[in-house]
Amino acid sequence: MLTLIETAVVRLEQQAKLEQAPPPVTLNVKALRCLGNTVGITHQLNMREAKPQKAANKLRDETIPQLRKLIEQNDIDSYDERAKSVCSDFRILVERCVEKILFNDVLQRFRRSVETKGKIGALAKITAGDCTFIDDLMTRYSAFEHSQPDELPAVLPNIDDLQADVEELATWISNFEKRAAV
Repeated sequence: MLTLIETAVVRLEQQAKLEQAPPPVTLNVKALRCLGNTVGITHQLNMREAKPQKAANKLRDETIPQLRKLIEQNDIDSYDERAKSVCSDFRILVERCVEKILFNDVLQRFRRSVETKGKIGALAKITAGDCTFIDDLMTRYSAFEHSQPDELPAVLPNIDDLQADVEELATWISNFEKRAAV
């Protein structure tokens, strides 16, 4: 449902821009959560709903340093729990990069329509290197988002490797968005 609402708001914003008028609505999305028996708690969107560049920057600038602090404190249990969550969030972020960055929001999960107007030309920016880069990240982090067999459990990446992957994705997003379509 949220995707349908976002699509409607984007259309209204585009129409207002054409008419050189302020948009008639603005979208402010909050997530609803439950905690124990309490439901309907509002909070800011998490990593999975944030724009890819913002999410990558947050992972790089806030989350990775928090993980390093847990390592320094020798808090193995907290580190393992948090690192698994970060790897799962990172995999979702890579998936969102496919939708929002690589495919320029032409295709989106849970959206009924395929939006090509003013967007499809940006697909010409995609290179074989982009595909290899994204495919590699999707493969390496898939174990944290999908069930794994007990005889082959997912192994957490080294913190330096995770940091390098996050930094590389943040840089890739920035560079891709600046790239001209060929």
